[in-house]
Amino acid sequence: TELRQQRLSEEATERFLQALTLMQGCETTTENLRLEGQLKDNLGAMYNKHGLFDDALTMHSEAIACYRQVPDSAGMMTAWRNSGRAAKMLEQFAQAKQCYDSSFRLATLLNNKAMQSDLYLEMGRDYYLPVGNYPEAMACVSRALEGELDDNNTDIAHMTMGVLYYYTDNYAEAKPHLEAALRSERAGLKQSVYQTLYAIAYNEGNLAQAMEYQD
Repeated sequence: TELRQQRLSEEATERFLQALTLMQGCETTTENLRLEGQLKDNLGAMYNKHGLFDDALTMHSEAIACYRQVPDSAGMMTAWRNSGRAAKMLEQFAQAKQCYDSSFRLATLLNNKAMQSDLYLEMGRDYYLPVGNYPEAMACVSRALEGELDDNNTDIAHMTMGVLYYYTDNYAEAKPHLEAALRSERAGLKQSVYQTLYAIAYNEGNLAQAMEYQD
């Protein structure tokens, strides 16, 4: 997990696999089931990062099965959310929504406000936006912004709201959200924001500003 936090994903994956191999043949105890669930959920996240989405979904599903036997509601909550992420990458949007809903029910049961906010953001961005339900996507992301998002997810939420307002031709509302997202230090996120600002400026006929955003 330390390697994963350092973004050394290949090294982290190798360690998780070694640990899972060592667990084969271990006694089926509550502690071991919980550890197996943690290993498989982490492995699923690594597979997702490397584009192995089918394998990721399998690992997260197996983690959920482990957590059910314990039972571990917090573990299941996280694994369901991660399953939603993998399903979304496979463009299995209906399954992604079911996974997010399952995670949200557990977050509500556990009164985990931070997870609820994250899930509102992910449901808006990863389900309602791709399927074209912009009003519901806006409602979810607005709830996320009103909740307990960390700085990174707050930037993502502002970018998502900006994109949604752009898609609905509401440029005046889009710009403040996009400009708020530019405080992010993540290059990829800022690039997406500038692309949307470019499109807005171009559509408004402000070509000089559009070129600045493009640059």
